[in-house]
Amino acid sequence: MAQQLQRQNETVDLLAVIDAILPKTIIQPDKDDDAKLVLRLAEAIKNWFNIEFAVSYNELRDLPLDEQFHFLFSKANLKISDTEMAQHLQSYQLFKTHIQAMRNYIPQIYPQEITLFKASKIITHDFETHEFHTDDPLLGWGKYSSQPINMIEIPGNHFSIFNEPYIQELANHLKTSLRHTQKL
Repeated sequence: MAQQLQRQNETVDLLAVIDAILPKTIIQPDKDDDAKLVLRLAEAIKNWFNIEFAVSYNELRDLPLDEQFHFLFSKANLKISDTEMAQHLQSYQLFKTHIQAMRNYIPQIYPQEITLFKASKIITHDFETHEFHTDDPLLGWGKYSSQPINMIEIPGNHFSIFNEPYIQELANHLKTSLRHTQKL
């Protein structure tokens, strides 16, 4: 969005990236995408409801999507109606469309500073992917900025940084970054 705004001669005072990995290569969809994405959803559910449960990739990958969802909610001990399940599956399809749009994005060099808010904890999965994990401390953004990356580490993981108590720290750093750009 920042690139598009600049091409329209708009001013972008702050480009803030919140714990987003920029993979080294375009990620192609594969037959096991649903299981991987449902496992990411499991991590979000753990944070939303402050619960702990375990689901593995091997348990999900051979199940049809609706059964993956039923299995996930069962493991999380969450009861949902058929109507709610249909809504979750519909929302999931939109989520998958957004994921594919992100995968298709070809980044360009950004001419101004990028502020990267990075979660301090890594979520580990029992499958390999460059989409949800990187060893690059700048999450892949360093080679797409003509300025040094302003990296700010936030306690928590990719999902918990948006919940208490970590959201307060993220909000404070974001406010500070916005104030800094307004002074420039």
